[in-house]
Amino acid sequence: MRDKISIRVQAGRGGDGVVTFRREKYIPRGGPDGGDGGRGGHVIIVASDKTATLEAIRNKTEYKAVSGMPGRDSRKSGRKGEDLVIQVPPGSAIYDEETDELLGDLIISGEQIVAAAGGGGGRGNMHFATPQNRVPQEWEPGRECEAKDIKIIFSYPADAAVIGMPGVGKSSLVSSITRSHTKVGDYLFTTRQPYIGVCNPGLASSFKILDMPALVEGSSEGSGIGNGFLNHLKRVKLIVYMLDATRPEGMTEKAQLKILRSEVAKHNGDYANKSELIIINKIDLLEKRPSVKSLAAAGKIHFISAKEKQGVEELVTAIIGELGLGTL
Repeated sequence: MRDKISIRVQAGRGGDGVVTFRREKYIPRGGPDGGDGGRGGHVIIVASDKTATLEAIRNKTEYKAVSGMPGRDSRKSGRKGEDLVIQVPPGSAIYDEETDELLGDLIISGEQIVAAAGGGGGRGNMHFATPQNRVPQEWEPGRECEAKDIKIIFSYPADAAVIGMPGVGKSSLVSSITRSHTKVGDYLFTTRQPYIGVCNPGLASSFKILDMPALVEGSSEGSGIGNGFLNHLKRVKLIVYMLDATRPEGMTEKAQLKILRSEVAKHNGDYANKSELIIINKIDLLEKRPSVKSLAAAGKIHFISAKEKQGVEELVTAIIGELGLGTL
């Protein structure tokens, strides 16, 4: 899935004003009546729930709006250029490619920005008539439009995200609490891109949670499927670290957590300031719960079995509390 694209946007130029004079029967020497040019079309970027990704616009590199038409006689303005509307998914941040200035952050469907403004129409000669100049030949050209290179970076507008190593059971958990259709399998790297689901135990306590692809040691250097998808942690308030109680390849829960935190921090050090929950999954496969003395200072720990739905309800309650959404 493409979550970052660069495009060039160019608005429409304003239409020229015109020089015309009123010519009607019995009025052979009418005054100036040249109209104004029409405004050039804007390039507008709008967030739409009907657009899930940036795939629809990734194959086109330049977007141009229509220019305004010249003014007309009888004081009539030229037709304005049609605006060009580009739809992006909610959660898209728009930046000026050259200056890196944030032009707009479109979170909610319907929010929009004018990425490039159309030029204003030039004035016709009707504006230049004076008692001393009854036959003005003056007019204004249409104004130039904006054109710029922009980049669009998409990150899901979610509240929480589940991070874990391969086969830990992230998709099983997210599917069980959100009824999402993420892939669940017994092979590694089942999830190849982030999936979002909505947990809705109550109207006031519903939240959006991301099922993230697996991280491994060295993801930041390209191991596994890399860690570029961690850009989608940008908007989440809570990171849920999922650890495997069966200790695959002898890796302790403490070692798993260290790798996950390290790979997240290597992508963006600011993510270390986000709230955390730690869950240890697959306790149904053990005779007793694992010792977590080494994780005593690691944060709040929850034992669950995503497959058997043990401890899942309590975990949802804990997530709601961490997000400050009240109680069920």
